[in-house]
Amino acid sequence: NYNQNFGDLRVFGGGMITHTTNEVIDRAEPDDVPEWRKQEGKPMDSRVVYLQEGIFKDQAQIDNTPHITGVTIPGDPIYKDVDDDGRITANDRVRLYESNTPRTQFSFNMGAEYKGLELSLFFQGQTNASVAYSGIGLMTPYIFERRWTPENINASYPRSGASNEPSDAYTKDATFLRFKNFTLAYNLPKKWLSDLKISDAQVYLQGRNLMTWDKIKEFDMDPEGGDGVTAYPLTRVFTVGANISF
Repeated sequence: NYNQNFGDLRVFGGGMITHTTNEVIDRAEPDDVPEWRKQEGKPMDSRVVYLQEGIFKDQAQIDNTPHITGVTIPGDPIYKDVDDDGRITANDRVRLYESNTPRTQFSFNMGAEYKGLELSLFFQGQTNASVAYSGIGLMTPYIFERRWTPENINASYPRSGASNEPSDAYTKDATFLRFKNFTLAYNLPKKWLSDLKISDAQVYLQGRNLMTWDKIKEFDMDPEGGDGVTAYPLTRVFTVGANISF
């Protein structure tokens, strides 16, 4: 923490950071679990996903590439054949040792006071976390405009209604920094208040959830909202008020 006076000016600030780790010490896993999907000796929180390598442009590409039998059409994701058996099966899913539970969280505040005027700011954030966008047919405008269509075979995202299998393509870094709160206040001089029999009076403007810097804007998700797209988004709130003591 920091707190220093420079004449009538007081400047203050502080911060904190936490980091946690964990490990699965013992787990009775089936003998046929591939090495790339085991949990023992790894962090507790994890996801099992396919590794996406692109998007099928046409039927000819499907015919010459390992794919999920019977359900794959142009515009669907291309998944990596991890076990190299020429097919895409459950054994090709890998475990990503991360989740929406952050391993590192941090926050810091700063502010100043000068002759009755006060300003304080508070920021918070996290890293070493991820979120998964899920829900077949669900598309934000950003994704919809960049989806595969017969006219856009070099698209960045699969067709509407494509395979809903969990994949790393929809698992995103949930690192963020949020401008959480600010308060701007003014303490009225006591000489203005004495005739009104008021001992203290303060007027203030407060803001909450003002801005978030993250890496998942295209999914229109809050990095703290967990997996999926159903979490109610944070609202930006402004409050004007007064504190009066008699």
